[in-house]
Amino acid sequence: MNPAINYQLNVGSLTVVNLVLGLLVTVVLVVLEGRELLPKANEPEEFRPEKLDEYVHSIEDTCKALNFVVGRVYRASNGGTSAMRERLRIGSELYNEFESIKPGELKEKKEIAADLLKKIHEKLLLYARKEHAVFSDAECKGLKNLMRNLAGNDAIIDVLVTNDRDPVQYYYAGAIQTTRRLLAELERL
Repeated sequence: MNPAINYQLNVGSLTVVNLVLGLLVTVVLVVLEGRELLPKANEPEEFRPEKLDEYVHSIEDTCKALNFVVGRVYRASNGGTSAMRERLRIGSELYNEFESIKPGELKEKKEIAADLLKKIHEKLLLYARKEHAVFSDAECKGLKNLMRNLAGNDAIIDVLVTNDRDPVQYYYAGAIQTTRRLLAELERL
């Protein structure tokens, strides 16, 4: 490099000019393409009564998945009993009754739909309670082969998450969120 040119260049200024021009060209290209500069956060999709079937199938699938996890974790070989599993099971009769509600009938049958959703939601909230609050002392003491607090001081959902390979926490969070959202939307109808 020629030493005479070296003293004539201001590297700092040249770098700033390049950055500003690069950003300006990027902004112009983005605006010309019609894209947003900063993408919006994922906003929940607007409730549409005609999509009731999709919402119900989502709840149904999640409830079935949670029931399978309960069956695997609180199985007999781990000291669980059918009575314990039944207390946690989300009955298929709850989500299957939605099949009788057609999307066009939602306003007329919103009380029935809300009642079903409340029952599912109450069952889901049971999972947030500690084992000793749901099961008897004898039932808690009979559990074995599970990573859990021996006195039953762990929440049921935590025991399920710790002792199963499925993404139980996502099933649970999705079910809670969906039932709450549908209940809120039914109140607006």
